[in-house]
Amino acid sequence: MREYGDMGFLGCTIPEYDLPGVSSVSYGLMNRYIEAIDSGYRSALSVQSSLVMYPIYTFASEELKQKYLPPLSTGELIGCFGLTEPDAGSDPAGMKTRAKDLGNGYYSISGSKTWITNSPHADVLIVWAKLNDTDEIRGFVLDKREMKGIETPKIEGKLSLRASTTGMILLDEVKVPYENMFQTVKGLKGPFSCLNQARFGIAWGTLGAAEFCFHKAREYQ
Repeated sequence: MREYGDMGFLGCTIPEYDLPGVSSVSYGLMNRYIEAIDSGYRSALSVQSSLVMYPIYTFASEELKQKYLPPLSTGELIGCFGLTEPDAGSDPAGMKTRAKDLGNGYYSISGSKTWITNSPHADVLIVWAKLNDTDEIRGFVLDKREMKGIETPKIEGKLSLRASTTGMILLDEVKVPYENMFQTVKGLKGPFSCLNQARFGIAWGTLGAAEFCFHKAREYQ
């Protein structure tokens, strides 16, 4: 991840915070050529850029942007995106992770997420949860270095994408400050906008994977 940071790839479409603000085509070409080497490498880039840095840049407070975007852009910090759950995959509206307002400036978040790319190595976690009082889905920035009750075990025995580490997020009454909740987006619009950002890179990446397969097939003949 630090090598990506050295090359300026992480969050490279963001035009502020000393990031290059490259065009969508440039970002797509990066994904294409990286996935031609390994899909897991492209996956790590997509998560850090589109699913972690993008929502912080788009929805978080200025304080959180200043705190997290620079170290995420260098690879000093690694992030992950917690949406999918054991019983809520294709239908994230069925998520069971809950955020309870403690009334003292904090939420208490409990629940689990699974099949989470980069989670075993993550310092910063973007977690989506339902508010206890309204059932409204909201996004939160969690910091594993600063908050207790977070575990991120690795999922072993994958048959593919083995260069990409996949795990879970287990949350047990994690106290999260009010200011770490995204204030400008509510409902599934938040996570879906992040996924749309990632899908753009994934679409370009499939071209790289297809090119790799084509050239390997020619070599075999």
